[in-house]
Formats: sequence, structure tokens, C-alpha cells
Amino acid sequence: MSIDTVPAPLSGNTAPDPSASPSVRVAAPLAVAPHLAIGEQPADTTNDRDSLLAWIDRLHREQPRVLGFPGSLDFSFRELAPLLDVFVNHVGDPARADASGVHAKQHEMAVIRFFAEMAGAPDPDAVYGYVTSGGSEGLERGLELARDRLPHAHVYATSDAHYAVRKITHRLGMHLITVESRPDGSMDPSALEMRALVHRRAHPELRRRGPGAIVVATAATTFRGAWDDAALLRRAADAAGDVYLHVDAALGGPLAAFAPSEPSWNFTHGADSLSISAHKLLGLPVPAGVFLARNDVVPAPAEGAEYIGATDRTWGCSRSGLSVLLMWVALRGLGHDGMRARVLSCLETAAYATEQLQRAGARPERVRDSLTVTFDRPAPRVVDRWHLACQGERAHVVTVAHVTRAAIDALCADLARPDDLRFEPPAPSAAAETAPWLEHYINRPDPRLGRKGAICPYVAAAQNVDLVRIESATWTPVPERAVEELGGVLLAAADRFEEHTWPEGPDHLRALIVLLDPLTKDQGKLLDTAHTALKTAIMQRGLMIGQFHPNCAAPATHNPQFPVNRSPRPLVVIRRMIRTDHRFAETTAQHAAHQQLFPHEQAAR
Repeated sequence: MSIDTVPAPLSGNTAPDPSASPSVRVAAPLAVAPHLAIGEQPADTTNDRDSLLAWIDRLHREQPRVLGFPGSLDFSFRELAPLLDVFVNHVGDPARADASGVHAKQHEMAVIRFFAEMAGAPDPDAVYGYVTSGGSEGLERGLELARDRLPHAHVYATSDAHYAVRKITHRLGMHLITVESRPDGSMDPSALEMRALVHRRAHPELRRRGPGAIVVATAATTFRGAWDDAALLRRAADAAGDVYLHVDAALGGPLAAFAPSEPSWNFTHGADSLSISAHKLLGLPVPAGVFLARNDVVPAPAEGAEYIGATDRTWGCSRSGLSVLLMWVALRGLGHDGMRARVLSCLETAAYATEQLQRAGARPERVRDSLTVTFDRPAPRVVDRWHLACQGERAHVVTVAHVTRAAIDALCADLARPDDLRFEPPAPSAAAETAPWLEHYINRPDPRLGRKGAICPYVAAAQNVDLVRIESATWTPVPERAVEELGGVLLAAADRFEEHTWPEGPDHLRALIVLLDPLTKDQGKLLDTAHTALKTAIMQRGLMIGQFHPNCAAPATHNPQFPVNRSPRPLVVIRRMIRTDHRFAETTAQHAAHQQLFPHEQAAR
């Protein structure tokens, strides 16, 4: 059974095109209310709904800055909203229907087959599998099977393996041996062989067969993204006797399947079982994964409780049918070719991130064909803004599908933000230039504009309700880092807009004008370059930023011959994005940022 041959789970709904769909975004925890006590007062469902929708909106805005954790956020399942009105529950093995009748096990079997093919199974029907709650559940099931086969064996993993290995071996009563890593973070086969041999010699009563070894190899380690060589590790562990090899391929499985260097990780390389997370490289709104194992390491089917009407060799009992259907839709939309294109695009972004972080002086390191780029741990404000994962003196980004070049550019600009940057009221001379410019140019019509009304039809109304704020940004420029520093200033200016306590009034009228004091009137090109690099990242926050200077060439939308963004000195204007701002979107990513907030406007166009 293939992804393509299973009937669609919802009649009339076609799989969305993942390359064109807007993002559903995730962020650091954001409080909806000081507490969420239930039942203390009569429920006000209207307020609850509005509060949750506002919280979701904030999550949407945060997504482009989630760079340190490997969950792809570039998905949209809006068309499948009817699934939230049905209960889809999977009990027991996916190959057997259960008595409840509220399952989608045909779709689960198609998902399993897809991943089995990806994992190098010579015959996908010779592999047992099921959809899990995530990679850790699959890891636990694999170690449970290994313990049953090799009760005297130790578990071997590196300190670079996921911390869940420690939790699970403790829970299962298994003895964990930490094996040394090679410089790139992968397990050292020679060190594994030595430790396996020591364990065998410690058990002379088992000398004929030995105690055996249970090896947890990792395809893309958690912090450094290193590849454990499954085939080499299996051969090295032979020193202890029989070997059970589980591969934690949470992020790295789908990546390794299409990576140019073809890492050693799957069934053809000696894996007995694998665990893969679907919400990482594939991207889902719920945690989910797949457990796969060779049929000969899984117990024969046995009847579960009579009332479920199915065999059960899974780790738990009830499993989410919703996650099954979401995975099926995502995989049906991509197919193997789409997954390959997705992987290669993510690898290109990882290479770009390495180059840009090197230019920023952050000393990046990246293992071949890894999406993880480590670099010097930056200031806490940078760690917090970009949701970076840190370990000791290093931080990392993981370039899954929602991480764009624009986000990398913005991160590097933030790293270059001047330490002495200050925002303060403008000097009298600056104010004397700015006020007439607003009054006699921005607030007035111009025959060259190509439309009726003022250059900006909102500024006068905003001034009338005190919603225009003017500040000066000052810092000590470093000439060789001028553009990068200026990018950091623009990001900080966007922060100033969002952090400012505005007077009551329409949100769309709020505007922050930032005079860039260190720039001379003939340095507008620096501003143009920094603006181009940061515009997408700022639009993804639901904001618009416009650059102005004496020689700005930015054209009016209704008359490309009119360079409308002229001002007496270099400055930027930051405001909320509005419905008609699609006119100022210049790239696919910028149109997507606008579409995220105003999907109906894009559809109408």
C-alpha cells in the first residue's frame, strides 16, 4: 500500500502544496493569563476565544525567529479543520482493524510503508512499524525489544546522544555505558569495541556467546548534528557477542535518506530498529513519529484484550489517528521527490548560515550534510530573540524548512548590533529638519505620485491623535562592519516600536520615525543595503519598514519614475503591516509574510 493508493481521509480535500502554503508558527511560551483556573467563575467563552486568538497571533509572529530547535514550522493544515470535529483513535497494530471503527489504519500503513522505503528496507512488508507520539517513544520501544533479546547486554551511546537515552535506560532498568565521541561528535567505533570487549571479559560464564551489546546510534546528534556510522558501530560491537542496533533518526532519518554523502544509518547498514520524528523535518502541528523494526526482532502477533479486537505490539494503547492523517496528507503532498527537494533546500540554507556566521566572526562549525550549525554563544538578548539552543560556550541553529536566508541575515545583523546603541529624543537641529519634511512633503499631495492624496495618507491622521513618535538612534560606527551594524540598528528600531507604550488610538496609525544620526546624507546606499537584508525578517513580524534618505531611488508604486522616499537625512519609518501592503512586497517570502496576516487579500488579488 502506497501513499498514493490510500483514499483521501476527507472527501473533497486535496493535499496543500507545502512549498506555497503559509506558515503556522511556534514560539517560546507566551502567557494567555496569569493563571488558567477553570470553574472559579462563570465561563466567558467569548473572552476566552479572543484571548486564545490573540495568543495564536503572537505565536504566528514569533515563528520566523525560532532557529534553535528542529521542528519545521512551514505548514498549513487549515483545509483539514473538519478533522477537529471527529475522534480518530488507533488501538493495537496498524495492520489489524480494531473494534472501535474510529480509526484510519489504512493511512497509517501507507505512512509506515513510505518511511520503510525511505529507511532502506529491501522489502517494506518485512518491516513492522506504527505511528508514535514522537522519536522518544520509538526509542523506548526499540530499547525494550533489545532488552528482551539481550538481557545481559549493556546499552552503548555517546554523551552527544539525545538526553532521552538516559531517561529511558533508567526507566527500563538497563545499564548505560557512555562511549567517547570523535572530534565531530560521532561515536568512536574503536572506543565502542574496547568497551564491548571489556564487558564480555567480565562475564566468563557467557564467554561462548557473550553478553551482547545494545548500541544506540544517532543520525544527526542533538547539538552538533553529527552522524554515527551504523555499519561501523555494529561491527565494533561484535566484540561483546550478539548486537542489537537501534538508530535514533529523529531529525536525521529523512535528512540522511536524501543527503548527498549518504550517511550510514538505515536497515541496509545493519539497523534492527529506528525511530523517526515526523514533526521535525516534515513539519506537523502536533508531535508525532514513526517506529520501524525488522519483523524478526518484534514478537509474533498476539491478541490484545478481547474487546479491542486487534493484536497489539505497540508501546502504548490508544494512539493519535489525527497525527496519522496529518502525516499522510503531508507525505502525499511531497512524495519522495518532494522530500528530496525539501532536504536539499534545507542543506543549502545550512551552508548559507555557515558562510554568514563566518563573516560575522561567530566561528561556526558544521558537520557535512548536517542542518545544525554551531557557533559562539551570543549575548542573552540574542539567544532569547532567536530561540537558540545553547550548550556551554556554543549555540546552534537548525535550518529546517521554515528557517530562511532572511532569518539568518537578521540573526547575523543582531550579532553585529552596536554595544553603545542608544535611542533618544532628536536634537533640535534634526527636529527642525524633520517637522517641515512631514508637514510640507509627506502630508501633501504630489502630482508625480500617480494617485490622489498625500504622499502618506495616514501620517496627518496619526499626528492628530499623537501616534507618531520620532527618535534618534546613535552609535559609534565601525566602518568595516557598517552594513551589519546598521542591520542590527534596524532590528532594534523594530523592537522599540513593539515595546513602546502607545496612546489609545488605531493600531494601524502608530508610526515610529528613527533618525539614523551617525549616517551622513551621502551614505544612503548603506541604508538601502541594510534595509534590503532586513525587510523580510521585519515583515515576518507583522511590521513594515521604509527607508528614506536624500538620494533614495525607491519608486512610488503608482509611478515607478517618481523616487518617493526622499528625506533631508537618513531615517526609517516603522509601522504595523496593513492590508494594502502587498504592493510593497518584492519577494516570494515577503508576499508570504503579508499573506500570513491577510490571506483573503492575497486570494482576491
